[in-house]
Amino acid sequence: MNKEAVNHKEKRAEETGKALFEQKNWRLAWLRYLRDHARQGVHFRIRQEQILCEDLEKYHRDLLEKRPMEHWRRDFRFCYDFFGADLETDYFGNAMIGRNLCYKRKIVTDRKNMFATDYLITPDVKSLCRDKVKSAVVWADWYKRRWCTSTPKTPANAETLRWVSNGKGSVVVKPPASFGGKGVEVYDISTDELLQSAVEAIQRRKWIIEERIVQTGLLHDLNPSSVNSLRIITGMHSDGRLELMCAYLRLGHAGAITDNFSAGGLAHTVDIDNGTIHFGTDGHGNHHYIHPDTGVQVAGLRVPQWEEAVEFCFAAHHHAPKGLVFAGWDVCISDDGLSLIEVNTCPGFNPIIKDSHDYWGSLKTLLEEADKERRKRL
Repeated sequence: MNKEAVNHKEKRAEETGKALFEQKNWRLAWLRYLRDHARQGVHFRIRQEQILCEDLEKYHRDLLEKRPMEHWRRDFRFCYDFFGADLETDYFGNAMIGRNLCYKRKIVTDRKNMFATDYLITPDVKSLCRDKVKSAVVWADWYKRRWCTSTPKTPANAETLRWVSNGKGSVVVKPPASFGGKGVEVYDISTDELLQSAVEAIQRRKWIIEERIVQTGLLHDLNPSSVNSLRIITGMHSDGRLELMCAYLRLGHAGAITDNFSAGGLAHTVDIDNGTIHFGTDGHGNHHYIHPDTGVQVAGLRVPQWEEAVEFCFAAHHHAPKGLVFAGWDVCISDDGLSLIEVNTCPGFNPIIKDSHDYWGSLKTLLEEADKERRKRL
């Protein structure tokens, strides 16, 4: 897809988001959104069905022994059309495959997530949160690390990179509007030659350059190559009350520097009642109780500093600009404390592990409250 097509797609998405934010009946808006998704995404769904067949043959022969391939194709098509499910993140990642209708209804699928983001969060707040530079300014007390910006017109120099590194010998470089771990790089600046090479490399694009987070403790040991973060999703009700909606642990694979699910990482559901870590899923629908690369037992552990992490995110949400109705907070938990990696306005949810948990039900409550507030202003 060329640059012009990408810009057109982004402009359409922005216009759709603004239109949704002005609606006053979320149920009707959701049905229209889902209808348009089903109509416009036919070719994408067909491609996903092809991938589904390939993955079932490769990873889930046991399911094919229970039901024929056509059954799973129809099941995925149903989830795609009626719940807005994506193959990797929902049908496999959120364990919708083979589950009953009650379970599927409670899942916040990829499309439900995007719809709720556009319907609930003000466009200016979405823009702020998606800009890593602006976010670092707003939540400076939670980031707890040095950073700077670099552009082709005002590139960071060697002295600035040394300051950002804070004696750690390397810096993390990110595109300011990236997501999913895309474009993240680590530059070694431990020698004058490497430092000069980094200075030259960053001059061609816009970057936010950050001090490298050195994680220690239990979560680091699960996969030492990446910073393994806890994502906590919080929602703010119309009366100002905060709700803990969902939480999951993100683990990178061996050798990876990021823990993103879209980059091949694992997402382990965390019980929001007590912080216990449950099974993890990958993009092919496999369940993992032990990290597949490091061999470390993950399921059954408890997130360290769980209560402190929840309060940390509540405080960050209270500090947010008005209009951030729900958000996902990526938190690094180390022996020496907590730090915020980034905030997400379209955070993604995880599989449900208890019948009492209803992620879509929690989001629907926020949507209902938004409708009531908007009708008051008529």
